[in-house]
Amino acid sequence: MLPPSDRRIEDLSFAELERLAELMYEEGNFQAAATYMQHAVKLPQADSSTHFNLGQALFGVEQYEAAAYAFSGAIPKIADAYVNRGLSWEMIGDTGAARRDYRSALSINIRDVDALVNIGTLDLMEERVCSAEIFLRWAALIDPRCNWQLSDVFIHYGDLDQAAKLLEIAVAAGEERAATSLTELRA
Repeated sequence: MLPPSDRRIEDLSFAELERLAELMYEEGNFQAAATYMQHAVKLPQADSSTHFNLGQALFGVEQYEAAAYAFSGAIPKIADAYVNRGLSWEMIGDTGAARRDYRSALSINIRDVDALVNIGTLDLMEERVCSAEIFLRWAALIDPRCNWQLSDVFIHYGDLDQAAKLLEIAVAAGEERAATSLTELRA
């Protein structure tokens, strides 16, 4: 469903822009998806999901600051926009803004696993190990696959046996990436 060659992108309808962006995104062509969404977001029909989808596409092409601003247009209507904007801020090095967005996501949904994991891994990266453990344990209670991230806390502590046990739980819960970590830890 590519636009006819005799039509300019500016002449496409909102629905056509959204559909083309969706197709391009599914194909992994994030740049084309972003281009279509940048045009769609200017139209009167644009709403919070238009901004959110633009943010997703921009994140895919590593335009993190632009993605953060696009996700802002989806807040507060789409709760995931806080986590995604936080991750965008984190990618450009603004960990304070990232942390605020993750906490905002948690104020909406205290069981937001993505926000819990992102705060926990951010804390671990910043050597706030005790805080990281709290957030990652909380995430692992909700979703056992998060034991994969929690294992990093115990690797940091030097407790490789506990880290291995947590990785085994994550693998059993279906976290495929934990299997690689477990193999590396055992080696």
